[in-house]
Amino acid sequence: MTTEAMKVRSSPIINTRYMVLQTLAVTCLALAIMAIFGKQPLLGVFLQGKPWPVQVALGIPFGLLMTGPLVVLINRVPGFDAFRRQVAEFVSRADLSGLNPLWFSLCAGVAEEMLFRGALQPLIGLWLTCLIFTALHYQTGGFRTMNRMKAVYAVLVFLASFLLGTICLQVGLIAAVVTHTVGDLVALTMLRTVRT
Repeated sequence: MTTEAMKVRSSPIINTRYMVLQTLAVTCLALAIMAIFGKQPLLGVFLQGKPWPVQVALGIPFGLLMTGPLVVLINRVPGFDAFRRQVAEFVSRADLSGLNPLWFSLCAGVAEEMLFRGALQPLIGLWLTCLIFTALHYQTGGFRTMNRMKAVYAVLVFLASFLLGTICLQVGLIAAVVTHTVGDLVALTMLRTVRT
């Protein structure tokens, strides 16, 4: 194998360009869903709820509370060795250098919440949205093959989706976006240190 081929093979699959393009595509999908099927435009859903400063102020601690204990569990509890290896494999495919955890977190928080909580949840409800959210995390969860740790991950993703959906209903979509963004930022920043 040539040196150039080895570089391409070892380069991260997930980079900021990939995340920005994915964010644009998912946001366009959310806008289209709401334009075709929604009772109001996505901007209307975005502006519902408590005032935006309150939503931001609540989203930050929600994100910390949602993710902090999970990252500690993955990094410190011996029974989670297999899960830690799975996370390390995922992290090895992402370019988490510099400010990339921030950009990845913003992209995922904005796009996923606009699609799942902003567009789908008002149309199909909280539970079905949580199921779809969990199923679409098959790549990060490695759901192509299932074992006990992957099942635990699927349950955790479902619970996170349920929490985000509840925050959206009770506080607003901005709070869900901030919670998701902060949670991902904490996780990605701390998971940079995960080793197999």
